[in-house]
Amino acid sequence: MAKREVVGTTAAVSEFATDPLGQQVAALPGVGGERATRLAKLGIRTVADLLWHGPRRYEDRNQPHEVKALTKGDDATVAGPIVAAGVKRMRFGKSLFEFIIDDGTARLHCRWWNMPYMERYYKTGDFVHVHGKLKAEKPRTMDHPEAEVSEEGEEFIHLKRIVPVYRLTDGIKQRWLRGVMWRVVEQFAAAVPNANAELLAGDDSHWLPLAEAFKAVHFPGDLGQTELARERLALEEFIRFQRQIRERRKTFQAKVKALECSGDDRLVKPFLAGLGFEFTGAQQRAWDEIAR
Repeated sequence: MAKREVVGTTAAVSEFATDPLGQQVAALPGVGGERATRLAKLGIRTVADLLWHGPRRYEDRNQPHEVKALTKGDDATVAGPIVAAGVKRMRFGKSLFEFIIDDGTARLHCRWWNMPYMERYYKTGDFVHVHGKLKAEKPRTMDHPEAEVSEEGEEFIHLKRIVPVYRLTDGIKQRWLRGVMWRVVEQFAAAVPNANAELLAGDDSHWLPLAEAFKAVHFPGDLGQTELARERLALEEFIRFQRQIRERRKTFQAKVKALECSGDDRLVKPFLAGLGFEFTGAQQRAWDEIAR
């Protein structure tokens, strides 16, 4: 990945001010050089690359499941109040943070191994949404599920919505990348130039503005929005591709000259003489056409 200094230089600040989409991802809050190197394995080097890194699928985490209906291996979202929480200390410095939620149908144990600091974020009485895979049924248990405390007026990123699931690489976690995407879409989607708006204005189809398409493809309000968003972004890529082909053709026609094909027939004459027969009138006309 090309390295570029982004901190402490007037040139860099000026460049990012005029081209925010060209900003290197390493300059984004919470990314840094190490994660930027890992993101480069996904072809993500700039803010624009992040915006174009669409989800490979979605999970509908809007409707919580009843705990009593879950069976081992189920991926599910569950919501309810925490009725117990705490850290268990074990030998050799190991620990287990666990909280138990009760949705009115049954209780669910949520566990995080060797993460005692989680106790600071989840308290008895908190209403939480969790999503994960049921590991055991007696008692019903999820290990390291995604969890968020429900607070008045707060917008959910990882739960209680249609959640994007992205293609990953080693060292990049789904929850972390989703959080970065949320901030990037909020801050930069509107900066993408909608250069083809006039071109599409006369089309009878409904095409979303680019900024709206990026928001809908990453964090849709419903799955129906994703199809419109994907169609708009696919069209944008197609138009850009066609324009690139047109520009390359113009460059080729302006700079490239055909090679001269004339010669002195020093190879052709011996070849014709060695045929052992004379051309017919039709054959001669065909040969003259080829040799012209």
